[in-house]
Amino acid sequence: MWSNLTRLLVVVLTFFMPISVTFASCSELPSAKFPKLPYTDTILPTSATEDLHILETTLRSNHPSLFDYQSKAEFEMLTEELSQNVACAKTSADIFALASQMVASIGDAHTYVINPHELEIQAREPLFPLAIDIVNNQMFIDEKQVEEINDMTVASILKSLQRYLPSDANTTPYKNAFIQQDFATLFFTLLDRSSQFEIRFVDGQRMTLAAELRKTNKKSKEESHPSLKIMGSTATIKIPSWEDSSASSFNTPLAETAQNSFLGEFIFDAMSKVTIKDVNQLVVDMRGNKGGKSGPAALLLSFLISEPFKYYEEITVASDQFPTYEHVANKSLVDFYKSEKAQQLIEERGGQLFFKSELMPKIIPQPNVFVGDIVVMVDKFSLSVSTDVVANLIQHTNATVVGDEIGGSLTHYSAGNYLDLVLPNSKIRVNVPLQRLVY
Repeated sequence: MWSNLTRLLVVVLTFFMPISVTFASCSELPSAKFPKLPYTDTILPTSATEDLHILETTLRSNHPSLFDYQSKAEFEMLTEELSQNVACAKTSADIFALASQMVASIGDAHTYVINPHELEIQAREPLFPLAIDIVNNQMFIDEKQVEEINDMTVASILKSLQRYLPSDANTTPYKNAFIQQDFATLFFTLLDRSSQFEIRFVDGQRMTLAAELRKTNKKSKEESHPSLKIMGSTATIKIPSWEDSSASSFNTPLAETAQNSFLGEFIFDAMSKVTIKDVNQLVVDMRGNKGGKSGPAALLLSFLISEPFKYYEEITVASDQFPTYEHVANKSLVDFYKSEKAQQLIEERGGQLFFKSELMPKIIPQPNVFVGDIVVMVDKFSLSVSTDVVANLIQHTNATVVGDEIGGSLTHYSAGNYLDLVLPNSKIRVNVPLQRLVY
C-alpha cells in the first residue's frame, strides 16, 4: 500500500527551435500601444527587474526540464534580451508579456503565466465577439477561413500570440489550442484593443463587428461526462477530462481507484462490459481532454495492455533547494519537499535527483484485458494524462492514433506538484512544475 505522502509527491495533474523573440523597441510593448489601461498598475523599472529576476531564479533552480528544448546559452541570451526591455516596462501588462516569453521558451505546457487582470478584462472590457477555430495554423469563423483582422494577417496574428504561449516541445498545436480557447482576451491584452473589428475572409468577403462584453460559455452535462456506446462490434469510450477530485495518482492500487473514484468506477464498469460483449474494436475518444488525475488512466491502460508495464519509466526533480521560497504561495508544498520524509523518496544518481524506482511499480493487467483493435482519437487539446495514455499504448500495443494534431509530448513532460510563484510587484502568478516525467 502506498502512503498518502507518497501519492502526494507523485500525483500528476494533469521538437523544434526555442523561442527567442523579444521586443525590438519600447513601442512594441503592449501597454505602449495602449497607454490608457485603467485596470493595470504602474510598475517601476526596478520593480520589473526584480520580478523577472525572481522568475528566472525560480526556473533555474526548480524547473526540471529547463534545457530540454533550448541550450543554457540560448536561455541566457533570451533572459539578457528580456532584461534590456525592462527599461520599457511601465505596467504589469508589460511584465506579463516579458515573463510569458521567458516561460514559453521552456517548451512545457504545464509551465504558464497567469495574468492577474484576466478576469477583470473579461468582466469589464468589450472584446472580439465571435468564436474562432484554428486548424493547421489557419483561422476559421463559422467554417469560413479568415485572411485578416483589422489589417493584420492571420499568419502574423498567430505568430505574434504564439511567442507568449507555452506548449510541450514548443510545438504549435497546443499554442493554437490556447489561442482558440481564449482568443478574445489574448487579442485584447497583447495585440489590439479596438472597439471594432474589420474581418476579411479568404474568399474576399468582409465583415464588420463591434466589440462586446464576454458571454458565459457553459458546457452541457453531456459534454463534460464520460460515456460508453456499443454499436455492433465497435465500442466507443469517450473521456472528455481526466479531472476527478475523488481519484488519485497512477501508483494507487487499481482496485482502490475502481472503487473509490467516480471516473475509476466508470472505467471499470465500462471496460467490464466491453470485454464480455462481442466487441472487436474499441475507440478511445480523448479529443478535448487536457488531462487531470493519472489513477483512472492507469486503470484504463490495465484493460488495454496485456503485459505488466510502468506508467512512467522515471521521474526526476531539479533540486531540493528553493531560493525564492518567500515568493511561493503554497509554502506547505515546499516544506514537504524539504522534509526528511520526502528526502527518503528521492535518490541521487550521477548528480541528478530521481524518485526511487519503488515509487513507480509495474501495473498488472486485468484478467479480462481487451484483445481487439484499439483506435485512439486525439486533437490539439489532448495533453498531459491524455498523452500518458497515448504514449503507453504506442509503446505496448498496436493501437492506431487518429487525429492530425496532438497537444502534448509523447516522450516526456514536466508536471506533478507545482510551485505557485507570485511575482511581488506585478502580482503575476507562474505555475512551475517540479517533476520531469519520462515514458
